[in-house]
Amino acid sequence: MARSRTPEGRPSPSYFASMDFFTNRSKELQASMANPESLPKRITTPAGQRLSVIVEDKHMSTHSRWTKSTAALPRQPMDSVSEGDSVGDEKLNQLRALREKKQIAKRGGWKRLALVIVLFICVIVAVVVGIVFGLRERNKNNHHDSSGNTGNTSPTSSAPPTATDASGRPVDFPAGSYSMSTYLDTVQANCTENAATWTCPPYQTYNENPGQQPTTFNWVITKDGDSYKISQNGNNPFALFDLDGQTLTLVDEGQDSERYTFRMTMNKSNMPSADITGQNIASTCYFNGTTVTGTLYTKMERDYPSSNAQASAYLPWPYKVRVEQTIAGGDNVPACYRNDNQQQITDGLSAQGASTMCSCLYRNWLTPDPN
Repeated sequence: MARSRTPEGRPSPSYFASMDFFTNRSKELQASMANPESLPKRITTPAGQRLSVIVEDKHMSTHSRWTKSTAALPRQPMDSVSEGDSVGDEKLNQLRALREKKQIAKRGGWKRLALVIVLFICVIVAVVVGIVFGLRERNKNNHHDSSGNTGNTSPTSSAPPTATDASGRPVDFPAGSYSMSTYLDTVQANCTENAATWTCPPYQTYNENPGQQPTTFNWVITKDGDSYKISQNGNNPFALFDLDGQTLTLVDEGQDSERYTFRMTMNKSNMPSADITGQNIASTCYFNGTTVTGTLYTKMERDYPSSNAQASAYLPWPYKVRVEQTIAGGDNVPACYRNDNQQQITDGLSAQGASTMCSCLYRNWLTPDPN
């Protein structure tokens, strides 16, 4: 470009203006090359298209050189990364720790589950063993002695030994420990409007079932001064009644009908043999004030049962025995209640007269009653 000069020989102002234009344009291009995103959109004119191609080609060359230079750099290990990557490393370590904890928890969970299963099996086994032994012990004490007899029994191991003479009779007769086997002879249920409320174990008379097991009373007779007392040896939950130190009274001394007797009262409870609620609900009936009388003959021999086997420390009572439970009719005889809510049952249980009688009679001879 030819410089225009003034008459004084200096460049003209137009010259400086054109130079400023090219200087500014060059700076703009350099800035756009440093920051390609700031480039304006392509110009659609032919000259603009050529200029944009040149700029993009220069930018791509610069980017390629930077990529190759960075790719050639060696990778640094995880331990030598810069502080800018510390946040990512910390998250990565947390994820690894969490994963390890989950694996440990998973393994521990299986162990705990196995331990719970083993404990559960042990509990089941212990319960089954307890039930089996409990049932065996109950069956052992429930109306069975070593002779195969059933009924009101007590632990034979705690019975005191009884000294006997040459004939087998206790030296201090009637003092001693005795096993008295009987059968259910007769049942009366006239004191109640509903006969199902009065029950007598074993719930069948001898005539109904002659082959039934005997009902056995294990009693201990002790000397008390000039008299004797009779008691049940130990606490037997299957006893028909509790006998605790009742005084024996001697009747017809020296005669063939000589006997000792006792008398006591008890509150007899029964489970009715039939549904008395009309709703198929179990119930319990109480005959409060039931009288128990016992008769022990000393000379009249028994004939039941036929076996005379000794039941452990208890000697078989060699003579006749009679035990009876009786109660007369009247108000609240019986008093029956539902087992689910203890509500008293009155329908079909009106009071009977005082002359009516309910009874359970046990004895150990088959011939007619001597009295």
